[in-house]
Formats: sequence, C-alpha cells, structure tokens
Amino acid sequence: MASKKTPLVPLSVSVPVTTINPYIIDSSRSSAVARSVSGNMWQSAVTPPTIQPAMYFPPPRKQKPSKCLKLDHAKEEILMLQTVNDQQKQEIRNLRHKLKEEERLRVEEKEKSEKTIKKLLEKLDMQMVTNQQLVSQRKRAKSKLEAALKECESMSTD
Repeated sequence: MASKKTPLVPLSVSVPVTTINPYIIDSSRSSAVARSVSGNMWQSAVTPPTIQPAMYFPPPRKQKPSKCLKLDHAKEEILMLQTVNDQQKQEIRNLRHKLKEEERLRVEEKEKSEKTIKKLLEKLDMQMVTNQQLVSQRKRAKSKLEAALKECESMSTD
C-alpha cells in the first residue's frame, strides 16, 4: 500500500487531536496519527482512529525471575556487601592506626613534661640547698659580727 500524505493544518484550526496508544492496532487508519514537524505544532487533519475492543492487548505481565536470576542477584548483593564490609574494615584499621598514633604522641608529650618537671624540681632543690647554705653562712657571719661587736664594746669599756 502506498502511504498518502495528509495535508497539514495549523493548530488554530479546530481539529480533533489523537494520541498514540501502543496497544491499539488499527491498520485501516494508520495514517491518522498526531504529528510534530520540526518543532512546529501541526496536526494531521484526518479523523482519529476508532478503538476496537477486540484489538486491545494488555501490557505483558512481569515474569517471575528464574532461580538463576535470583541467584545472580544474590551473588551481586553479596559482592556489594563484601565490598562495603572491606571498606568499613579498612576505615576501622585507619582509625585504629590514627588512635595509636595520637596515643603515642600523648605519651611522648607526657614523658617530656615529666622530664621537664623533674629538671625543674632538681633545680628548685639545688636552689633551696644553696639558699640554706647562704642562710647558714649569713647566720655564722652575723654571729661572728655580733661576737666582734661585743668584743669591741668590751674593749671600749675597758
């Protein structure tokens, strides 16, 4: 059959508009289909096809996946979960390593501060010893001066 071209009419003209339904088959009216030509909105001027109930076919039903497909999906899901599990294990390892590193740094810092405190305490002890020596030297010097002063006073009174 040779297909006839239908004259195109602008949309402003009142023409019944048809929609394409893939489940309706009407070979006698196959040329009466809504058309869009290069972005311009033009419609076919031919009458729309009539719906014939005997020719209506419902959409195909979904078939249940076979056991092989279920198995494949299960394997894919297992692989995906293993990948996620591996990623989480790696994150845990990284976090443990980071935690150990931070703990090591804290211990080093604590040891440094303890050493510094010990050095400062030793210096303080040394200064206290030095101060005690100075105090005792001052006391001896003071007692010597007092003794010398008493001697001078006793000489001057004689």
